[in-house]
Parts: sequence; C-alpha cells; structure tokens
Amino acid sequence: MESLSNSIEKAQHSELELTKEYLLLAEHATINASFELAYDYSQKALIHAQNIEDDLLIAESYALLGRVSFELSMFRQSIEYIRKGGSIFEKKGLMQKAAQLCNKLGISYAANNEITKAIDYHLKGLGIAEEIGDLRETANSYSYLGNAYSLIVENGSALDYYKTALSIIETIDDEPLKGKILCNIGICYSNFDQHDKGLEYILRSIAIFQNLDEKKPLTALLANLAHMYLKLKDYSLSLEYSRKSLALSEEMNHASLLVQNYSNLGIVYYEADISLQDFEKSKFYLHKALTIAKEHDLKDKILYLHKDLSSLWEYAGDFKQSLMHYKMHIEMAQDLINADVKKQVQELETERTKLLQEKEFEHERIIAAERSAILENILPASIIQRLVNGEKRIVDRFKGVCVLFLDVAGFTEISEALEPEELLDLMDSIFTSFDEISNTYKLEKIKTIGDAYMAVCGAQLPVENHALMTIYAALSMMNVQREIKVKNAMIPLRFRIGIHCGNVVAGIIGENKYSYDLWGDAVNTASRMETNSEPGYIHASQDLVDILNQQCAGKTEYIIPFVMDAREPMNIKGKGMMQTYYIKELTKKL
Repeated sequence: MESLSNSIEKAQHSELELTKEYLLLAEHATINASFELAYDYSQKALIHAQNIEDDLLIAESYALLGRVSFELSMFRQSIEYIRKGGSIFEKKGLMQKAAQLCNKLGISYAANNEITKAIDYHLKGLGIAEEIGDLRETANSYSYLGNAYSLIVENGSALDYYKTALSIIETIDDEPLKGKILCNIGICYSNFDQHDKGLEYILRSIAIFQNLDEKKPLTALLANLAHMYLKLKDYSLSLEYSRKSLALSEEMNHASLLVQNYSNLGIVYYEADISLQDFEKSKFYLHKALTIAKEHDLKDKILYLHKDLSSLWEYAGDFKQSLMHYKMHIEMAQDLINADVKKQVQELETERTKLLQEKEFEHERIIAAERSAILENILPASIIQRLVNGEKRIVDRFKGVCVLFLDVAGFTEISEALEPEELLDLMDSIFTSFDEISNTYKLEKIKTIGDAYMAVCGAQLPVENHALMTIYAALSMMNVQREIKVKNAMIPLRFRIGIHCGNVVAGIIGENKYSYDLWGDAVNTASRMETNSEPGYIHASQDLVDILNQQCAGKTEYIIPFVMDAREPMNIKGKGMMQTYYIKELTKKL
C-alpha cells in the first residue's frame, strides 16, 4: 500500500486528481473487504480534499471514512465522520446523499447501542428518501429500522419493516439489497424459532450473493447460515459453514464476523453429540470470541457470549463459573437498558437458580423505576397516582397560583437563519436551562409550544412566597445568554415574559397521550402579559404585584434584588384597561 501511495504522489497529479484517485482506491479496497487499506486511502483523500477546500469531495471522504470505520468496529469515529459528511451534503441540498448518511449514522449508533438515536436517524433517512422518491433508500431505511427493532427484541415490528422493505425492493433492480433484506428476514424468523423458514430465506440470499463479487456480505451470510444450522441442531453443517466463514473473516480481519464465527464454533463443540463434542475447543473458541469482542467494545456480542459461557460451564458442572458469567450477562443487560435501550427479559425469567431469579426480579424493579421516572417527568406524581388508582377524569381548581409565559423575541428570523438541527439544539439548550431554573425556584413546567415556555408556581405543590419565587425564576431566565449568527452578525437572544396570579383549572382530559395542562382566565391573562411585553422585559399584572408586595413586606434581603416600574394603563385584549408593571433586576438597566 505504501509503495502504491508513493507512486501516486510522485506521479505529479493535481490535488483534485489525487483526491479522486484515493477515493477510487478506497472504494475498491472497501468492496474487496480490505478495510484497513480503505481507511488509509480515505484519510489521504480527505487531506487532499481539504487542501483544495472542495466541500463535496471532503464530504465524500468523510462518508467513506465513516463507512470503513464502522467495518473496523470504530463506531464512535464512524459517527463523527458520518455526521460531518452528512452536514455538508444537507447544506448543499444533496438530499439523496443526506438520506444515505442518515441511515449510515443510524447503523453506527445501533452498533454503539444507542438505539433511540439509531431509530431517529433511520426515520429521518426514510422521510428524506420518501420525499425525493428514492425507492432504493426508502427500502434501505425500512430494512435498517427492522435491524434496530430486532436489537431491542421487537421482532414483530422488525419483521413488518423487513417485509415492507422487500416489497419495495422487488419493484426495482437491486439484487445486493434484496439479498441483504432476505437475510434479515431469515434471521428474524429464526428469532421466532421458525428456523426452517429462516433457513429458506438465508439460502435465497446466498443464491444472490454467490453470483456477486462481494466478499463481506457472503462471509456474513455463511456465518448466519452456520448459526441457522446450529439452531436446527445440524452440527456438521454448522461446523462446515462456520469454518468457511471464519477463513474469509480472518482474511478481512473483520472483528464482528470473527466473533460471530468463533461463537458459532464454541457452541457447536459443547452442544453437538459425542462424535463432535469437545469441551476444550468450545472453551477456546468462546473465550477467543469474548477477547475480540472486548477489544472492539462489541457490547451486544459480549452480552450473549457471557450467556453462552454460563451455559458451557453449567454443562461442565462448574456452577461457580456459570454463575459468574451469568451475573456479567445480567449486569450488561442492565447497563444497556440504562442507556435507553429496551432489553428483552423473558430469557431471564425461567433460568438458573433461585439466586439468579432474585437478581432478575431486581433487574425488573430497575426497569420499572426508570419507566416511573420518565412518567414523572411528564405528569405530576400525584396525578400519576390518581390515574393508577383508576380516576378517569382529573380536574382540580387552584386559587391564586402564578402563571408564567415566556417566548423568544424574533423567533421567525432566528428559525430562518439556522439549520433545523441547529435550531433544535439551540431550543433544547435554552429550555433545559429554563427547566433547571424552574426546579430551583419550585416552578412546574407545564409545556412548550414552539418557542413558548409555560410554567406555574403554587398549583399541585404549595410553595411559600410563590409570587416571589416566580419573579426570581423569571429574572434568572432573562439572564440565560445565547448568541446566534444572523446575516453575518452575532445577535444575542432576548426573551419576553408575562406573569399573572389568579385561579386556574388543572388536569387531564381524554384517554390517549395524557398531557397535564392549565385552563382559565389566569392562564389567558398571563399569556396577554407576555404578548404585550417587549424583548428583555418581564411584564406583570396588578394582581401579581399585589401578592408580591404582601410577600415582600418586611423583607430586607432578596436572592435577586429587583424593582417594579408601573406602565401606563393599557387596553388588554379580552380584559379591558389594566395597570401593569415591568419588573427588572435592580442592577440591570434596560
């Protein structure tokens, strides 16, 4: 490789020619499953593309680096490369490329056990592909969604996605993609314990790839075929295809396929009948698979290798070793769930000893606690309990609560100046800061709509000096600082806030997708205060100020000193003439 690179460099090509030459070499090496070589060529292509500042060739280089990094089990690097390439393609309006990289990004997130992000990006890729009418990438997206759902053991959903992908791909001429989808369907049927049907699809897939010059897919198919025969307890055929796939995997030095084949061999040698059974070989291959999986952080494979080793040691009568590996399997399963990945638990319910069953119950308790935590982040705890107790209609009345509305000034111009993902990141950052402030001063966020943020103080939970706490929260929110670039100038974000105290009705209506909300004149008035405010100002009603004066009576120290300036009485829509006030931090000049 070094001599070829040197000869290319010495040939006095231009930077543009060098970039294209290295990209071509990298693509050729990738097709031939020479991934380390492809990685080196892709890096050289990137360097030359950056030298000539060619955005499209830079994006192509990043995309190829992401693809090759994935094959080398460098999942974090793969994600970073693909994000960079995808960002360029999207800005250039190359939506087909953007859709492809969304799906590649999803694959890398899935391999890194970030399944929620994987599904998000596959759905984004699907949306783009459908919008531009790209049937191939639409089918790809559905197939990748099937892969993601199979990782969280949603096999019914996975099979639906695969079949949708197959129905689309059969309308166009793309045999390699059809072969991959057939393979995925075969594996999915095997997950349903329909191994004969799974074998049928795997063999159909192999028939396609035997006529194509693609080494890596054929190697993976042979490994899957070996696993299928293992499930069918045809150990001789499983051994034969594992060895064939292993030889090809070793040529490619492909970590994931090496692990899969060593695992297949390890299971064959302890599950097979006496003529093939070899405990030492089984132990050797399973430990070799585990070593490679750990070196490359292949968490999903490590998870199941510990389970296989537990079964192996149980068969050998070493229950201490069996329990040790089973505990590791359980602990990894919990870690994956804590990373927001839904985990199959059925296998854990009937296995092993009473000690392991107790550990399983603890595992389920953790899942329940996590689900409860998510729910409590959506609904007040008291409301959740009432729903659990069977209440169908929850409506409460609260007197004298403080309602706060905030919006971002000039949001339309801001949204036009930013890419959608940049806008989402910005709003997420701002609202996260507001959430932290609300928690500090005991406000409860009710909802966000677009750029608007709504919170209440003193409703479900009584709060001492609730008007004062609401003012502290509002002043703190005004101090949240962010800048964005609009028309080549850095512009600070500014907010409008409106606050009113009054009576509200709070609760949940309907039966689907519960949402806790507030209704009433106090809500409308607080909204009017915000609408009639100005950027950088907190606008409060007379009712709020009256309660605030009561709560401040006799106080000499404040967490955030502030002053109240009366405005000229104004006509508020739906309310008539009202006396209102601007509230500002004492040290600030507006």
